[in-house]
Amino acid sequence: MAKSLPDSIEIANAVRKSWQLSGTVMLSDLERLPTHLIKKDKREVRFEIVFQPCDGIIGKAHIKIESDIELICQRSLAHFDFKLKVDREIGFISQLEDESKLVKGMAPSWVEGDFITPKDLIEDEMLLVIPEFPIKPGSQLETDYITNQKEQKTAEGTHNPFSVLKDLK
Repeated sequence: MAKSLPDSIEIANAVRKSWQLSGTVMLSDLERLPTHLIKKDKREVRFEIVFQPCDGIIGKAHIKIESDIELICQRSLAHFDFKLKVDREIGFISQLEDESKLVKGMAPSWVEGDFITPKDLIEDEMLLVIPEFPIKPGSQLETDYITNQKEQKTAEGTHNPFSVLKDLK
């Protein structure tokens, strides 16, 4: 088991030897996470990646990620805690045809060359779980330009021009 995350690993070697990487990485070290949705601070992201051989494809990995991150509400811009949890199996492929060889429920991960970056695997899985438009539970949109249809009062005695048609039936 590795306590620190290597910059890159040879995928064939990791699969053949059933490597297991586990440890933590700082949230602020993950560059591809969107800063307009996530407050990047000194929080830790716990991970575990277990590589295994798989018939017909380069190999597979079971990825577990857990962290408590702080998202930015896109309604109120208030920060709120979000429990991030990933437990997924991915299959490494290098040709489009290999996608049909994946076991049901296994997500594809494209591999170019002989090396992969474990940090990128972690970021990819986190990006799939983080909401595209985070909204803090219970937040209300306060604006003068949007009205709630239920709150609009209808004017009493409004004339309906189609009321005459009901007598024709």
